[in-house]
Amino acid sequence: MISQRLLIGYKLTAWPIAADRKIASKKQISRKHSEKDFFTAILLISIGTFDDMARVVFLQNIKNVAQIGDVKNVADGYARNFLLPRKLAVLANETAMKAVENLKQKRLLAIEKDKESTGQLAEKIKSFTLVIERVTNEEGTLYDGVNAVEISSALKKEGFAIEPESILLKEPAKKVGSYEAGLK
Repeated sequence: MISQRLLIGYKLTAWPIAADRKIASKKQISRKHSEKDFFTAILLISIGTFDDMARVVFLQNIKNVAQIGDVKNVADGYARNFLLPRKLAVLANETAMKAVENLKQKRLLAIEKDKESTGQLAEKIKSFTLVIERVTNEEGTLYDGVNAVEISSALKKEGFAIEPESILLKEPAKKVGSYEAGLK
């Protein structure tokens, strides 16, 4: 009687093991059965399912897991049942790895351009004075305080594209006076 376990040698040959734990003789093994087991063993070795891990390249950011372009080993079931069907990741092959390298180079170029444009913007805005007019009461208190959103819209009118989240105020301006604001 032949069991379904395989003995894999160093030449990637696979032979079914006899029930008495000795290697089965060639007479006991049908040609069709041995070829099937051999190719199954080769297939399992080539796709790496023995360690139950899959190497994937992430196409989208996944919180607490990975960022776009990261190459990670993940559980085989996680890749097969979640990441791949939802197109959150692809298997890490040569084509995907080349795409990751191109993506990383593009990111580095974008970061350099961003730093350069930020430096130029900082030089322009360093000595810039912004005047915002508001109605006040007799004591000099504004009816409506000036916050980061209003400063951002006033800067956009002057030609500076700065988001309100980037403006740092210690406190909103509620009285007439001079205030300093920082940028992130």
